[in-house]
Amino acid sequence: MKWRKIEDEKPQPLQSILVKFKYGIISCERDEERDNVGYLYMWNDREFYIYEWMPIEEFEQAILK
Repeated sequence: MKWRKIEDEKPQPLQSILVKFKYGIISCERDEERDNVGYLYMWNDREFYIYEWMPIEEFEQAILK
């Protein structure tokens, strides 16, 4: 498992990813029109800037080993 900096590598638009926050990790999708913005639905729509991310598939493979 490897965290990627958004400046070095960008997820695909609408790709499901994990994103690091100051107080934890959350799953979201990357906005298709704005490079560094993720979004999710939690009672209403939320959007935020992505700094470090990881594909969910990579995380799932690592925990299933």
